[in-house]
Amino acid sequence: MAVNSARMNMTEGPLLKKLLIYTLPVLATGVLQFLYNAADTAVVGRFAEDSETALAAVGSTGALYTLITGLFIGLSVGANVSVSHAFGAGKEDQVKDVVHTAITVSFVLGIIIGVFGFFMARPLLGLMSVPDTVIDHSSLYMRTIFIGMPAQTCYNYGAAILNARGDTKHPFYFLCVSGALNVSLNLFFVIVCKLGVLGVAIAT
Repeated sequence: MAVNSARMNMTEGPLLKKLLIYTLPVLATGVLQFLYNAADTAVVGRFAEDSETALAAVGSTGALYTLITGLFIGLSVGANVSVSHAFGAGKEDQVKDVVHTAITVSFVLGIIIGVFGFFMARPLLGLMSVPDTVIDHSSLYMRTIFIGMPAQTCYNYGAAILNARGDTKHPFYFLCVSGALNVSLNLFFVIVCKLGVLGVAIAT
């Protein structure tokens, strides 16, 4: 299979070039996921009405946001390994079973973590010593983010499945588009709708 194909066969032909083409989009995708919170922080810090409070509120959630994102990326590795094993063995029926199971698990896991995080956001931020002056805004931001957890888990598991089949480009393209949309909606909700912290959380 051609190296520049979206779905790459890593079991045939020269490995080094394929390895680079496979790895670079994966690295870029990981970096982009961690930049969502940074984009939110930049927009509220520049355009929110109470910019200092909003900046401190969103900025103080960075560690918790990074922890959640890293957790989902780590959990999705299990799906990646299972699909890779079945795909490499040429067992297409097993690949389909693993994919269906992984997507179902990711959605259920997203709901569980979302519900837990929605109610535990403030205590978790308190454990991280978020100042009392901004913890209400920080909690609002994280609770809104947790509502979207099912979508985030499904993306990470879906990306892991595509990566396992040698397609690292489509998850990267998807994240580029969603990242641009996130920034655009950040600006709309903050500048036009005047929603501040809530606005960037909804956009994310």
